[in-house]
Amino acid sequence: MQISVSLNYILTPYFSSIAIGDNDSVNKKFLISINCATTLSALIFLNIVFIGDWFLALWLGDVPQFTPEVVNLIAVGFCIATIQGPCTSFLISKDKNKTIMLLCILEIVTLLSIIYPFVSLFGIMGAAYSMAISLGLSRGVLQPIIISRVLKISLLTYCVNLFVPMLVLTVVLGILYLGATNLGFTNENFTVISFATMQAVVAISAALYLKSKIIKQQS
Repeated sequence: MQISVSLNYILTPYFSSIAIGDNDSVNKKFLISINCATTLSALIFLNIVFIGDWFLALWLGDVPQFTPEVVNLIAVGFCIATIQGPCTSFLISKDKNKTIMLLCILEIVTLLSIIYPFVSLFGIMGAAYSMAISLGLSRGVLQPIIISRVLKISLLTYCVNLFVPMLVLTVVLGILYLGATNLGFTNENFTVISFATMQAVVAISAALYLKSKIIKQQS
């Protein structure tokens, strides 16, 4: 979540500086930033899914009941919000402050409306459900509709830019995790280290490939 906040601090002046430019150019740059935010957020979320139990055991030792489930549910909600991290900066640059306020109010009202009955019914899991639902409604349903209208593009186009990077990353990390778990290590620490190393190798390879493509386009 902190990464998303920091990203907003960086992008707000950037989008403000280009907001008066050509609409197609602004849209293209914004969608690139969405692709980057989606990839980063999905990377964090998928690592929580794949190795979250290992990290909790390492960090907390004896993990209280339902802790992994609660963490995963909260991670779902924050993933929905952070994959669209640049949206707040973009809306600010477009003087849509009232829209941001309404989204935040909806998120808070939804959370406060359902958290008590959910906690009464499901215990601590109810708090996680409430968080995921409030973020899902405001950031996962309404925000894409608002952003697609501001950008003047179809909702489908916007959603494709959100979910395609996440889908690709899910497949890649799934294959890497499967490979790491099949290396035959009896110590889980070595499995996690192998998984992290594979991710680093793929990330560096992808960065070098993209760099070569950009250099080729500029030459």
